[in-house]
Amino acid sequence: MINPLGNLQRKLEAQRAIQPFLSSKPFLEWTSQLSKQSLLKRANQVNLRILNDTAPVTDSNPINTFLQNFFGQLTNTSQNNTSSSGVGDAFQNLLNGVLGSLSAGGDQAKASNGSQNGSPAGSFGNFLQNITQNTNGIGNLITSMLGASGGKGGATSGMNLGNILQLLSGGNVDPSTIGNILMSFLNGAVQGTNASTACQGDFIKVIKGLQNMEAWALKFLDASAKIPTDLLNLNLNWYGSYDECYSDSTFLESFGILHNTQTPVKGQYCNTNLNLPLPPEVKGILTVALQNSGFIKAGICFPKSCSTDDLLQIVNAFLYNIPLGDNKVTAWPITCPVPAEEDTLETDTIVVVIILAIFLVIILEGTLYDVIITIRSKRNKENGKPVENGEVAENGKPIENGNTFPENSYKLRAENGNVQHIEPEKKHLQKPGIFGRLVLCFSAYTNGKKILGTSQPKGSLTAVNGIRFLSMSWVILGHTLAFVLGSTSNMLQYYNKFVNRAASEAIVNALFSVDTFFVLSGLLTSYLLLKQMKKSKGWINWGLFYFHRYWSNQIVGIIVSVCFLLAATITPGVLSYVKNLPAHTIGGGPKDADRAAYFEDYYIVPYCRMGPYICGVITGYILYRTKCKCRMNIFVNLLGWAVATAMACGCLYGLHNTIRPDNPVYLSKEVTALYNGVSRTAWGAAVCWVIFACSTGNGGFINTLLSWKAFVPLSRLTYCAYLVHPLVMYVYYFNWNFPLYMTDLDFVYIFLGNLMVSYGIAFIVSIAFESPFMGLEKIMFGGLGKKKK
Repeated sequence: MINPLGNLQRKLEAQRAIQPFLSSKPFLEWTSQLSKQSLLKRANQVNLRILNDTAPVTDSNPINTFLQNFFGQLTNTSQNNTSSSGVGDAFQNLLNGVLGSLSAGGDQAKASNGSQNGSPAGSFGNFLQNITQNTNGIGNLITSMLGASGGKGGATSGMNLGNILQLLSGGNVDPSTIGNILMSFLNGAVQGTNASTACQGDFIKVIKGLQNMEAWALKFLDASAKIPTDLLNLNLNWYGSYDECYSDSTFLESFGILHNTQTPVKGQYCNTNLNLPLPPEVKGILTVALQNSGFIKAGICFPKSCSTDDLLQIVNAFLYNIPLGDNKVTAWPITCPVPAEEDTLETDTIVVVIILAIFLVIILEGTLYDVIITIRSKRNKENGKPVENGEVAENGKPIENGNTFPENSYKLRAENGNVQHIEPEKKHLQKPGIFGRLVLCFSAYTNGKKILGTSQPKGSLTAVNGIRFLSMSWVILGHTLAFVLGSTSNMLQYYNKFVNRAASEAIVNALFSVDTFFVLSGLLTSYLLLKQMKKSKGWINWGLFYFHRYWSNQIVGIIVSVCFLLAATITPGVLSYVKNLPAHTIGGGPKDADRAAYFEDYYIVPYCRMGPYICGVITGYILYRTKCKCRMNIFVNLLGWAVATAMACGCLYGLHNTIRPDNPVYLSKEVTALYNGVSRTAWGAAVCWVIFACSTGNGGFINTLLSWKAFVPLSRLTYCAYLVHPLVMYVYYFNWNFPLYMTDLDFVYIFLGNLMVSYGIAFIVSIAFESPFMGLEKIMFGGLGKKKK
């Protein structure tokens, strides 16, 4: 989740690594053995509708009916044959079909024919007659063998799923009858577990509902995961249908096509990982590439009465009987999220809701108090106008004999001395006390005006506003791609196509947007701090004093900054070479680069990322010393822009041929170490040039764009947008019930939606929390400097 693009790249490499094995002889032999007992081989022959229409169940045990029909046909065959050899052939077919199905190993029983036994036809007739008259007992015996549990809860001592599939693939038995046998097998598998009685009962009820073509039972089957298309591209997200599982009815029911004759069983949607019995070679490749051995993420509709422990037993009991030889499919874990309609608030959730409610009340009180003060202030300003007869109209014009006069008439009579000029009493609005000021900090009206205002103090670095907003948009753009691909049905195909385009490097390398914020942090820290120290001459903070002395000695400051900058450049290069790191989270660099260590040993450690910060500190100092005034020759200016553009493009697009999925170019350890050591600092230097040129009047139309007043309020919301945008994405993506087929147009729409919603929520969060606490900070600590001064 932290590095999703890197995981995608590893999946693509795993795909390429698996291809030679998939065409190898061992793998083909392995799949050939599986296909002989494939459940899908003749699954389309099982027609439950025919089962109910042509072979109604008259006995509680469907196997009894099957045996009655089977042996009845066999008796008719034996009566029509006049020779013992014909009866012997029928008997041999009987043993091969029935005894072979009952064998534990699944092999066809090898019975001797009638001629070898020397059994007379009459003896066989009596034997056959006894069997046909006792089908109920034999059926009950087979049913008990089907339900006999062993190992993990499956039928192991009698007819297992492999025997049923062999009987189905033989083609000699009616598929509808096999459907009955399969349902009986499922009954036995469920009853052979230690699941709760309620869960077992609902499972068996669902199975019987499927036999009777009940609409509610078919909904369980239809809402569960199916084998999708695109398996060769590792499409392992089989979600099923969440909405159908929880729905009360379907359209086919409303149209009268499907009906219910039984009380439905309530369902619940659950997710499980089906761990595949892959060959050891494939498991090894996937373990290295995907950090797991590979599994299918399946969504299944289960009875609501079943707990996760019940489901683990029942599902694994069924999976245990899938005939894969020594290989077994296992389900773990199984999670069943509670629907929103049935979810209850936990204690911590209730506490959070109460806290938010308290904040809401305080915000409403602060806003109301702010509005009242504003109205009173306006009224007091109106009280200072001259009046006649001691009265003033509501519109502020004088009143004479109860009539108001226009303003020009008032002026004319004033010149003639007919109007008394009463000196208004000066009224001053009393400033609110400490409690009132605290409440006003939570005023949504005032805080909203501050956030949305476009005015800035004199000497502000206006280009920083545009850089801050565009960089935050870049962060959201990169995260949109990285987070959404895991919820798409064409994840690997779209990623492969996307990354192969050179233009995609501006999005794949959105990691540099973080370095831009490091530059801004260092620049504003030094620039604003030095300006603040210049204003507060009378108050000496010894820490700031020595810091100021350090910066006022240019030689020492330059030496220390250069030392830190060299250390921030050499250290990541050395680490990259020693630990054989790649050039990017998704690849690049040497062929055997350790990409798993890139994030922890390089990307998140401060000593590998402080180069841009130091560049920002130095630039802030230069702007302070020059007072943002620097005349520059046009050729020098153009040269500076050309060098900065070249460095930025080299950082963004220089790795395209090394990280593309198709035929990447591998770099040496030395070149990779050079890139890792220099790229962050080079990007920081390019951003610093943009800020310096725009702040000193050498930015041209770029400064006009970055200094656009619309960026001012957006830049104020950047921090809150950074905090909330991952939550916005996850809430949206995790509420998808089906995977999205990603296209470029979908990507653009999703990004714009994430951007707008993130900034909208950031505005609310800033009004409710960030701005109020900044106001409280000024009240509590704002007068500290004045007192000491």
